[in-house]
Amino acid sequence: MHTIAIFILLTTLSVIIWQDVKFRAIHWLTLPILFSSLMAYNYPINFHHLFQNILFVLALLFFITIYISIRSKRWILITREHFGIGDILFLIAITPISPTLGFMYIVIIGTLCSLLIALVLMLKKRQQHIPYAGYFSIFLFVYIIADCCSWIPTLNYIYLGNPQ
Repeated sequence: MHTIAIFILLTTLSVIIWQDVKFRAIHWLTLPILFSSLMAYNYPINFHHLFQNILFVLALLFFITIYISIRSKRWILITREHFGIGDILFLIAITPISPTLGFMYIVIIGTLCSLLIALVLMLKKRQQHIPYAGYFSIFLFVYIIADCCSWIPTLNYIYLGNPQ
């Protein structure tokens, strides 16, 4: 079962990468598949951690909205210009990936890696928007493979003592 979950997870991440980079959107069906495969990958799930991770995403979006609104000196809805609804739903779909502390690290490191990928690609081709879910999926793809290799320490092992 674990191997099937990994296969579905990596396939779904690959589809998200392709869709977001090519079409600047992800199909809604990929998100429940991503969420379900992460639930199966990290079975049994602690729903307390899952709830905390969702609250972390919502708090993060709230503070991003406040920051951008203060900077613009008017109320800004971040889904109009700055952050796509698919990106927000993607962040919610990846909440089962790790307990809360590990999830926070994954979101921060994944976002920094996404920005790094975008900066490198902007040197080659001028982009107006960053396909956040697609670039973040590249990070998650590598992370899941590293997590499957027991000889590569990941956040589950280092910070959480959770050898699956």
